Amino acid sequence: MDFVGRIRLTFLLLVTVLAGMALPTSTALPGDDDYRVLFSIDLEEAGLEYEGHGAEQELWGPIGIASTDDGTIWIGDGPSSRLLGYDLNGRFVAEIRLDAVVGMGDLDARGATVAILDIAAVQPSAVLVDTRTGSILTYPLPAEASLERGLSGIYLSPSLEVAAELEGGTTLVPVGSEANAVRYDANGTEVVLDAAGKAQAGAAAVGIGGDVVSLDVAGIPGSIGFVGAYGGNVYLTVDDVGQALDGEIIVDATVREISVSGKPVAQARIPMNEMVVHLPRPVTVGPSGQLLSAIPRDDRIDVVQLEKAAKATYLLTPADVSRAISIPEGYSFSYDSGMSASSSCVSRSTMGSTDWSYRSNSHYYNNTNINGSCTGRDKPSYFGSAGTYSSVSYKWGGFDSVFTFNYYMAPRTGRAGDTSRGATLSCAYGVDCSGFVSRVWQRTSKYGTSTLPNISYHIPLTWMQPYDIFNDSGSHVMLYRYSVSGGYYVSDSTTSYNYDRVVYRWISSSYASGFDTRRYNNVCVDY
Repeated sequence: MDFVGRIRLTFLLLVTVLAGMALPTSTALPGDDDYRVLFSIDLEEAGLEYEGHGAEQELWGPIGIASTDDGTIWIGDGPSSRLLGYDLNGRFVAEIRLDAVVGMGDLDARGATVAILDIAAVQPSAVLVDTRTGSILTYPLPAEASLERGLSGIYLSPSLEVAAELEGGTTLVPVGSEANAVRYDANGTEVVLDAAGKAQAGAAAVGIGGDVVSLDVAGIPGSIGFVGAYGGNVYLTVDDVGQALDGEIIVDATVREISVSGKPVAQARIPMNEMVVHLPRPVTVGPSGQLLSAIPRDDRIDVVQLEKAAKATYLLTPADVSRAISIPEGYSFSYDSGMSASSSCVSRSTMGSTDWSYRSNSHYYNNTNINGSCTGRDKPSYFGSAGTYSSVSYKWGGFDSVFTFNYYMAPRTGRAGDTSRGATLSCAYGVDCSGFVSRVWQRTSKYGTSTLPNISYHIPLTWMQPYDIFNDSGSHVMLYRYSVSGGYYVSDSTTSYNYDRVVYRWISSSYASGFDTRRYNNVCVDY
């Protein structure tokens, strides 16, 4: 073991299809046949809302769906830090407020207990909620389960042992002072997730009961997630990754039902293309083995039952796969760096030093820095009382250097960060997503997500190198660091999940869906 109590799950990547292990296959188009709606939750009536509606902010909202043994469906309402419970007919059952939670990042359920991951807190924690009594227990996560080490989710075992998931679950870290080793348990059979995400198309794999099971995909193997087990079968989410003609990442997300003996049983498709926000936990296994999903829409959340099919189908075309691996024939780059020909290039090591200076920044903030009056300002959620905090705060429209940000903090009285939108406040200091990228790219003025394409060019997903970007024009941008476990480490300044600061984190391949992959025009060529 790398450290006490940590379980490093074995990587079992297969990049070739194992004969006889796949379901019969065909191509398919997404549609309503993939699910049936059980009930809908009106956003206004339920008091639900999405955050990040403004330009240059990433939209986010509910974090997912979970089911307790009594049949209650729980929706994790991230922006309001609460759980909303409904029966399978859509009747409202309960609201459980979690006001102490800074930023919900995931949820899971077993028996009558729901586990919540508070991922955005300065000290991340696991929060266990007894849905019968409403009692709440909070356990700080150990140091090895940090955001920087890939903290991504939470797992609650059948015996109610809790573990933090790193890199989508390829590593589990037990939580609690008397925590024992925790593994994914499918009715007594161990499930080991694979570190997928190799550049070639074909298949990924998992371990079930000591056997290697192939998971065929049409494109690049992406993230794999453990959903649960029922009736001797295991349910896993599998991302199949490609790239569209306009450069956006495409992810076909499915649930694979596999017997504990390793035989494929069925497949269901997650309607990701219909979701207006990303859900870290899009699927749960219901009390009778149903596959239940939540679809966030503009005015409601549809709770649906996914339809299982005996035949595996793929959405990605060969062209979608090829575009993620190589530049299409006849494609022409458009260079317009906005810099003189004599300007020196920017090395990736220089970019890395700037990135690190933001993330590793540590400063003392007085009460005025945190709570002082500043008309129109929304305070970053991670702040508590006066004290020392790491990183640089998110500020909408912000383009402050680390030096400038620290200069206006204690003993001075500038306000740290602003998560509101629509106006760049002179009384607050920090950096937003595109301002952070502009600084790392050594720009002397701020670019936005809609203008960063003017100083960068599209590249295939598998060409990404450190400090290239995932860009969603008009919404959000992230600095790519490297690929592992079917996902990506990124650095970004974000308000999603109430991080409200510059962070270094692991994201799944599904999270990157819809982003374009781009490279700075003036980066030094080092290959």
